[in-house]
Amino acid sequence: MDRFGRKRMFGISTFIYICLGNCISWLPGLEHILIFRFIMGFFHPAVIDAGFTLVLEVFEPKYRSAASILIFVPWSFGMMTLTGFAYLLMDWRLVLFACALPSLLFIPAIWSLDESPRWLIVRGHHNRALQVLQKAARWNKTSLSPEHQLRAIMDNILEESTNCKPVTRKGLLPRLKHILHQYTILFSTRMMIRITLCVYVINFSLGTVYNGLSLGADIFTDNPYIYTVMSAVFEMPGNIFTVPIADYFGRRIPNMFFLFLNGLIIISITFIPTSLGWLLTTLALMGKLTISAAYQIYSLHSTELFPTEVRTRGTGTSSMLAKLGATVAPFIVDSMQSLWISTPYVVLGGVTIMSTFITYLLPETKGIPLNDTIAALTRATSKNKKNESNDEDDAKSSTTTALVDSVVV
Repeated sequence: MDRFGRKRMFGISTFIYICLGNCISWLPGLEHILIFRFIMGFFHPAVIDAGFTLVLEVFEPKYRSAASILIFVPWSFGMMTLTGFAYLLMDWRLVLFACALPSLLFIPAIWSLDESPRWLIVRGHHNRALQVLQKAARWNKTSLSPEHQLRAIMDNILEESTNCKPVTRKGLLPRLKHILHQYTILFSTRMMIRITLCVYVINFSLGTVYNGLSLGADIFTDNPYIYTVMSAVFEMPGNIFTVPIADYFGRRIPNMFFLFLNGLIIISITFIPTSLGWLLTTLALMGKLTISAAYQIYSLHSTELFPTEVRTRGTGTSSMLAKLGATVAPFIVDSMQSLWISTPYVVLGGVTIMSTFITYLLPETKGIPLNDTIAALTRATSKNKKNESNDEDDAKSSTTTALVDSVVV
């Protein structure tokens, strides 16, 4: 996505995902279904990460939290709809078909999207970037600086971007080195190492806990349909009310609060007798609410932390860790009960409490323009440490990052 663009990867991945989703309900055997599901799982992160990054990169800071959090509200409605179809149809093929068919209506909308101007600038496509910015300026009834000034700003961004450095790709070894460099760049500076490792651990933790609570329907209640619907209902406040919270309090402190609260709620389940089923279900649903709130704020926070030139590489690889956490979750929920009935709750709660302290190591991003390059991130970090507000490079970086913010929304 950092190489081929947000729109292209989002469009291709979404188209393939929708087509496979509509075909899977008609496949004859389990082996064919597993193959299709594997391919869909391969493209699913591209759909989510490219779409989320595209939204985040075209909004200015004061609208960024609302846009990037509210786009997940339909997820909760989708969970309710899925449960309704499952309860009414009682046939997995019909359920898959009923859920996948409406997605075909989304395909024509893909081609109306514009590419992220930030990505276009970083990759050197300045003419296309100008077209997108001019279109945004017309729609938002604002004005742009003269073209020669805009091109000068774009040249500054491209000059400090690692993508503009010449790469020799003749031969197998140089190609492998280039591919390896695309990912080792996430560990190229001290701040990038901190951001990448912290985001990886938190993503793994969120994926484990969220899916662990989702898969625990048979533990907390005898009716999985009601539990799934109620889980979606409880996720709604976690999606909606986190917008003003993230706007007012920032990203880091609210995320730490929800993670720590989630850990306390899950661990408290170990002290509730099984005879109080209603209380167990309530605590589990409160756990879904808090982990959903943490997930939404964290998704915004982590995406803002990575510079534009490596943003989807960072969020994409961290998403892989979340999928790994989702893979581990069933073993924690089911297998660990043989050790002690409360072991899953202790593990899941301990994981989110650990993530609370790891979140503290990440910098705050509220109201801060997105960094387009690793060099800009390094300058911003140095500025925060030295409190130097008159540095020429910082002024250039501020002008650079404000270019898109001033006209897109």
